[in-house]
Amino acid sequence: MDFTLVNAPYPNVGLALCGAMTLRSFLAGRKVYTTGDLRTNLYLLALAGSGTGKEFPRKVNSQVSFQTGMLGSLGDNFASGEGIQDAHVRTGCMLFQNDEMDGVLRQINLDRENSRESIPNILLTLYTSAGDVYPIRVKANQKDAIHVDQPHLTLFGTATPQYFYEALSKRMLTNGFFARLNIIDVGKRGKGQTPGSARDLADEILEVAKWWSEFEPGSGNFLNFHPKPARIEFTSDAETAITQLREETEDEYDKADDVGDEVARTAWSRTCEHTKKLALIYACSENHVEPHISFDAVRWASEFALQQTRRQLYLASVHVAENPFHKECLKFLNKINEAEDKVMARRDLMRAMRLKAAEFDQVVLTLVQQGEIEPTVIQSSARTTQGYRAIGVE
Repeated sequence: MDFTLVNAPYPNVGLALCGAMTLRSFLAGRKVYTTGDLRTNLYLLALAGSGTGKEFPRKVNSQVSFQTGMLGSLGDNFASGEGIQDAHVRTGCMLFQNDEMDGVLRQINLDRENSRESIPNILLTLYTSAGDVYPIRVKANQKDAIHVDQPHLTLFGTATPQYFYEALSKRMLTNGFFARLNIIDVGKRGKGQTPGSARDLADEILEVAKWWSEFEPGSGNFLNFHPKPARIEFTSDAETAITQLREETEDEYDKADDVGDEVARTAWSRTCEHTKKLALIYACSENHVEPHISFDAVRWASEFALQQTRRQLYLASVHVAENPFHKECLKFLNKINEAEDKVMARRDLMRAMRLKAAEFDQVVLTLVQQGEIEPTVIQSSARTTQGYRAIGVE
């Protein structure tokens, strides 16, 4: 992160974190595991607008891979689900840095038939197969089945916030893919500076990356095909903390189950698993030679994972619609909530909504009757304007 923030043309803490976390996830792939045979495989999506500076963290990761002899494990955009599978046949550990995640998100919503070879479906299966044997599709004239033992896929995807929010749907939130993602909204572009080169990596970065590239736990002649990762243990206080978190998330899951909230149930089902994965990544970063999962690792990972779950549920509440009309109502409310003092003039809302006058009035009437908004008068030195205010906001 430090190297990226010093050398990026537009440094951004969120993007630097995304790059560093995915690099750490990739370097430890197929080499360590923890309770429940969980691995460091991480799916991370950075929400970043154009010109934010999302290219530099990817360049850093590419240079680390190149200068440590692991360039063959680096991929960019997904051409097809079959391509992802074939990449894992060549090398069991892959880092994909995808700048077109918008297309994957759209495919999730359009793939009504759950096509077996679709990109989202393969990403779902690979995520849960990190500690298992993953079967590759059978090709024509292929005599023997092909399997990959303990495949590892780290995903560093980026998407623009607008297209990401537009792609959100209940299907996307409940099919399991969204619950596997760690989503970081990186915010505005940082202040510009004289950039450095990603090729001039710091010695300490290359030293640790090289150590991981050469680290082979276990023994035998087939470690590239059948790795024997090292088990990383929790300290006693860390074990207590993770148990408390598991019980907390189970309570939340049960509450969601009782009321039939499928979105919340899906989100809370993976929170403890995310915490363990993140704590393992933290431990490998803290001490790569003799890692152990400390209380500090669990505390950091818990805060991160809980924030991710709550953010998923928030996004579902403000962006996921049951039908097209509900979507327009949510869009209307979001526009008001983004405005200063949560008040917006009618003419500005009509420009933003791009609806016919009759459709616009139907949305307004519905939200007024639901108690979501109220008509108001906006006073200015020049004139008085009709507008709307979100109820309960002073």
